[in-house]
Amino acid sequence: MPSEDFDQHLKSFAQELGITDIKRIPVMDIIVDDWVRLKCQYGCPNYGRRLTCPPHSPAPDAMRKILESYSKAFIIRYDVPGGQENMQNGSHLDGLSVALDTFFKLERFTFLNGYRKVFVFGLNYCPGCEECIVLSDPDAPCLYPVIARPSLEACGIDVQQTLENAGWGPFVRGRDRLMQDDIVSMISIILVE
Repeated sequence: MPSEDFDQHLKSFAQELGITDIKRIPVMDIIVDDWVRLKCQYGCPNYGRRLTCPPHSPAPDAMRKILESYSKAFIIRYDVPGGQENMQNGSHLDGLSVALDTFFKLERFTFLNGYRKVFVFGLNYCPGCEECIVLSDPDAPCLYPVIARPSLEACGIDVQQTLENAGWGPFVRGRDRLMQDDIVSMISIILVE
C-alpha cells in the first residue's frame, strides 16, 4: 500500500513531468458500469478494431474484480490545447501522445519505487499501429504491448462519475466544437498497490 511519503514523492514527480493535477482516491470511488461500453460499441469507430478496445479490453465484470486487488488509485490529468486550429494541425493528437508518454513515465517511476502491481490506463485508443493487427489476424500478439493499454471507458469506467466522486468538477462542456482558447483534459487513472 502506498505510504503518505510516497504520495508526496509521486505528486512531486508528476509535477516535474508537467501533469496538470494528480489526486489520490479510494478504489471504491472508481465507478464501473455496464452501460459505459455501449458508448464504445455504438459511438466509436475503433470498436472491435483495436486490441485495447472492446470487446478485447477487460469487460466491466472483469474490471470490478481487478479493482478489488487494489486499495488506492490516483486520478491524473494532463491538459493540452484543444482549439479548432490545434485540432486541424494535429497538436491534439500530439498532446494525446505526450500525455500518454507522461503517464507511462509516472507508472515506471512508481514501479521502480517498489509498487510492482502499478498499472496506468491508456487514452482514447492505442497509438502503436495505424491499423491494429487484430484486423488481419485476431490471434496475433500485439506489436506494441508496452504502450497498448485500454482506456478507462473501454473497461466500463464511468469517468465523469469517478471525477465527481473525487471532487473534480465536470470537464465536459455543452458546445458542439472546441474554441481557440479551450483546453482538453486527458484523464487517466494509475492503480497502485
